[in-house]
Amino acid sequence: MNKLFKINGNDNVAIALESLAKGEKVDGITLLDDIPFGHKVLLKDMKSGENIIKYNEPIGHLTRDCKMGEHIHEHNLKTNLSDIVEYKFAGDNEYKPKNCEITFNGYLITKPQQETKYGLFRQSAVLTIQQKGSKKSGRK
Repeated sequence: MNKLFKINGNDNVAIALESLAKGEKVDGITLLDDIPFGHKVLLKDMKSGENIIKYNEPIGHLTRDCKMGEHIHEHNLKTNLSDIVEYKFAGDNEYKPKNCEITFNGYLITKPQQETKYGLFRQSAVLTIQQKGSKKSGRK
């Protein structure tokens, strides 16, 4: 079973599909840190300031030199969006599935007589959408 998942062939990080231990050799890479499930592993040596590529897109840049097998997270990664006043999606890399049923890749929390919460996971951020219940409309 694969323990790392490289989302796009141009990515320089892979995602841990399970918690991995420092010193473990995975896909020819010796891990230099413990890697929690869902976190990023650097696939090659890189210098401070170089972009981390995930989804074939730069998601941030390194704040220090890093070696192949290191855990990449907020302790050594800074977003490229921090100095941008206005952010808008360019959309030239849109994925359109063929013959696919509608799916929801997130979570739903619902409790009687309380608000319903929906959320989506993307990178390190969680987007939450809330919907208030209403007895008159029959919505929950």
